[in-house]
Amino acid sequence: MRHVLVRGNASKDDPDLAEYWQKRALKKLPEIEPKRLLSLAAKQKGLCPRCGLDLVEGAGYDPDDVRGWAEWFTAKLRLIHTHHITYRSKGGSDHPSNLVVLHTECHRQHHAGDHRQRAAE
Repeated sequence: MRHVLVRGNASKDDPDLAEYWQKRALKKLPEIEPKRLLSLAAKQKGLCPRCGLDLVEGAGYDPDDVRGWAEWFTAKLRLIHTHHITYRSKGGSDHPSNLVVLHTECHRQHHAGDHRQRAAE
């Protein structure tokens, strides 16, 4: 599920629901910064832990400098997602030790109920 439905006819303009909207805002997933995503991907050696394939197609791209690679990788970020190992709803944190980077499709399959680890054994 990508988002939680708003309960009933809840309106942000209703002062009686201020606490509801405040709690709801705290549950939003923060955007992960590209530097942090790069760090996680590097820790995983550029591989998806679910399927074992390169996180980014063409990962063999060999630029002239690290900055060129970082710019290229950043352009590919929309194809990958971060995943909480222990879900936030179960007490998991946004700490890097609780995050992995997956292909968008691998992440979708996981949350669709297919929790098998498919990385090469």
